[in-house]
Amino acid sequence: MNGTTLNLKKFRNLKHSDDLLSLDWFGGISPNSDETDNPLIECFFTPTTPGTFQRAYIGQIRAGIAVGYLPSLFLGQFFRNGKHVPLSQWQQSETITFELDTSDLEAVKDATLHDANLADQSKLLASHFSDIRKRSGIKLLNGLLVKSDRESAARFILKNGPTPMSAIIHDMELIRFYFTNSPFSSKQIFNGAFQKEELFVRVFNRIHEHPWFDTSTKSGRFVYRHGYKQADAPILGRILFEPNGLALKAVQRVFKQITVDRINYSDGWLGFPRTDFPFNGKTRLKLKGRRLKTQDGFIFLACQMIGCSGPFPFKSLSYSDEICPGGAPPPQDAPVAFPGANTLVHGPANEDPQDQHGESVSDEPPLSNAIKITSELDYREFEGLRAVKLKHEKLRDSTHQSEFKNQEYDDSLVNASTGGGVSGNSSAVGQEFSTQQRPQSTVSPDLETFVKIINDLRKIRPTWKIKTICVGNGVEEEGEWFSFFPKVPCKQRKRMMRQFSFMDKDKFIRRKFLCVEINVDKRYLYIFEAQRRLRDTPPADEKSSPYKEDLPILLLRGIGYEEVLGDDFIEILKLTVKNETWPDGSDLTHFVKDYTVHGMGAQSVHAVVVRILELIDRNLL
Repeated sequence: MNGTTLNLKKFRNLKHSDDLLSLDWFGGISPNSDETDNPLIECFFTPTTPGTFQRAYIGQIRAGIAVGYLPSLFLGQFFRNGKHVPLSQWQQSETITFELDTSDLEAVKDATLHDANLADQSKLLASHFSDIRKRSGIKLLNGLLVKSDRESAARFILKNGPTPMSAIIHDMELIRFYFTNSPFSSKQIFNGAFQKEELFVRVFNRIHEHPWFDTSTKSGRFVYRHGYKQADAPILGRILFEPNGLALKAVQRVFKQITVDRINYSDGWLGFPRTDFPFNGKTRLKLKGRRLKTQDGFIFLACQMIGCSGPFPFKSLSYSDEICPGGAPPPQDAPVAFPGANTLVHGPANEDPQDQHGESVSDEPPLSNAIKITSELDYREFEGLRAVKLKHEKLRDSTHQSEFKNQEYDDSLVNASTGGGVSGNSSAVGQEFSTQQRPQSTVSPDLETFVKIINDLRKIRPTWKIKTICVGNGVEEEGEWFSFFPKVPCKQRKRMMRQFSFMDKDKFIRRKFLCVEINVDKRYLYIFEAQRRLRDTPPADEKSSPYKEDLPILLLRGIGYEEVLGDDFIEILKLTVKNETWPDGSDLTHFVKDYTVHGMGAQSVHAVVVRILELIDRNLL
């Protein structure tokens, strides 16, 4: 057996490295002696010069990160001292729209990095890792470049139309994007839960009700085992109901290939996962990455998948956890579920009060009675879910009561871990990832209208520099940034997030807003417009608003009209969520506030445009 594999350096050993390290490649999967259910991904980090981003491959190192982190892990990330560096310090990437047919054998090929024929300056792996170059799985994609945010490429496409292009993407990124949405789901994949003999034992529950699918209406239902999240449901539905079984075969291939490698190779501790696209047919992928030089041109390295237009097999999906509230209430004398379970408490104090994220320790089990930290995943766009109705519902009666526990919330913890809890000594606390798996079917009418208003402003005042900016987490749609209201815990039940940040009762669909930066001769003003939530029941009086809140259009500016970074508005937005309206002037110490409204007799988009112009003009006097 290969001793270097058995002694794979753990990621936490990099926390004393002052080098800027680029995550350039993934290798195999290695057992994790500290957490047997959370094997390690072999990751390759390259010392990189800040600014120029020149790689020193001779100093490349490998370290293990647990598979529980895969939902948040992709190539092209940068680290220093074992932590992510701010996004602004990452190497500039290119975002493209790439069209291909996954059923075409020439469009999607199993390959390795060795097959990509990269030039020396773009080799990604040091020469002493040549074995990884020949074994680590990638897909070689041949398709059409349809869109790019790179200026020269965009001009070429505008002139010549979509152009043929080749790209490479690591199989690990396909696994991340299509099959993982939580640490639990990721660990299940790499531990064989989707194999035939385990599927209805460890993934789906058939004890109380069997899964079903109606091919005429394309509607289905299933109950998943406790541990999965609601955000995992569309992924599980695709795996279970894809009519040709491609999704199931693709997720099963991951564990099968790891097992085959461990049997067939002398270094039996390493297995290299493989997977496939979970559907057949033409699709458009939204990819973020960079161009690499090859011996005869260039190839696009897709570091991160952002979106996919591929179909889902259902038009409506009903699902529930095997253990969840809902249904008819239990009898008064019903037993308590999980009696005496640990009460969640605050985790260890953060060593650095300025660091709000703590350290990612992937190989140490978390303390079971410590509170968990939840991290927001990057938004993923699935066009195939746009018209799908997803419903979390429990159909059978409840048999147990819930025991109230004093749960507290804290997002500034040190030593986060995706492993299973332990009751012994540990400096680590649990970490979960959450995501908005389901994109909204369309942007709500008021935000659509506001985009038209922004475009009208650009035409009327062409000398003004007007753009939408992202505040916290968000998604870019048609060149405009839509941000999400932050999740804020309730005052009493700290593990419950406030309803204001969501569009639905299940708190599944995140609420959006627009932040528009207006630069008038280097005087910066910021306009905010929020997505409206419809009342649960329409008002009887037609003159009454159909919305739960009538938020005005907000204007904020610095006292000296200085430029403001998007994330500097986070605290104001948290205050908005708590108050369920924009903060008044007394809550703002560094900003000047003003506003206008949609109502008051405005009958057209132009009428609102005029009001916003008046709002801006009076703040420029």
